[in-house]
Amino acid sequence: MRIAFRVDSSNLIGAGHVSRCVRLAEELKKRKKCKKLIFITKNLSGNFNNLIKKKKYKIFLINNKKSKNNLLEDSKDTKKICEKLKIDTLILDHYFLGLAWEKRVKQQINKLVIIDDFSKKEHFCDLIINNLNTNHLKTTKHLTGLKFIIIPDNNFKQTKTNKKQKKTHTVGTFFGSIDKMQSNEKLLKIISQKEFNKFNFISILGKNNKRKNKIEKNYKTYKNLYIEKKFIKIDNFFKKIDVLITVGGVTSFEALNNNIKCIYIPINHYQKMTCLYLKKLNISNILNYNNVFGKNGKQLLIKCLNKIFKEKTKKKILIDSLGSKRIAKYILN
Repeated sequence: MRIAFRVDSSNLIGAGHVSRCVRLAEELKKRKKCKKLIFITKNLSGNFNNLIKKKKYKIFLINNKKSKNNLLEDSKDTKKICEKLKIDTLILDHYFLGLAWEKRVKQQINKLVIIDDFSKKEHFCDLIINNLNTNHLKTTKHLTGLKFIIIPDNNFKQTKTNKKQKKTHTVGTFFGSIDKMQSNEKLLKIISQKEFNKFNFISILGKNNKRKNKIEKNYKTYKNLYIEKKFIKIDNFFKKIDVLITVGGVTSFEALNNNIKCIYIPINHYQKMTCLYLKKLNISNILNYNNVFGKNGKQLLIKCLNKIFKEKTKKKILIDSLGSKRIAKYILN
């Protein structure tokens, strides 16, 4: 089987799509049926193509010029690469290409696989992962649920549930590699107030956060706040925190995989869809963005944190690290 991934990253898209595609690629590569594996992407500003290069996968760049027929040109370029390299399976992890793009590209390949995030968008494909729309082709296969979550880095050990009780609880905050809404900075303004002095905070600023130097300067005098400008190894981060405040998405799933409780403050449509799915499963704490950063946000956060730390027992680990293995096995079979 000859497999290609179509995925993009930039200072607007973030790193999550690339990181989970690389993880799935690692699983596919282990199996003899996978004869070739490449990545098709654009060279967008602020991209994370280095994550692909580190694993020594070949990258085929397609035109990233903006035009009225951008999606049409994208599908043509993708088809050309697939035709030239005799790709029979294309794995798509992308929010913005859409149904028309999928129909055009499907003409060239045998199997189209789509990775989604619990949205209800309609797709045209052979296999779809974590999508909640049932109005697809009758032949479309669905893999849905937490057991099909791809954890990018599964080399670290899951946090034990019998941690020693600490006098001061530590809360991590992360709002993605971009944080164009400046949510982390808004949150720091709240948690720097005296009511939060009983907690310690580690705030990770994403690679493409343009205000990271200013943020660090503004909050370096607070003894209970530590600002991390460079993304430390995720396993080291999880060893230090008890709770993660984040938007949802790949990093939060890694946290749940390590039995770290989460407070979600979703911003975009896909983050909200994921959080709604988790809410139905009674997983984690989900807060409305406007409420958190409104006039009663301080009280809302304090109440939520106090509630979490009053819970005596931790729930057992909800997401394992085997999602990529399950998906790889299904694709190759």
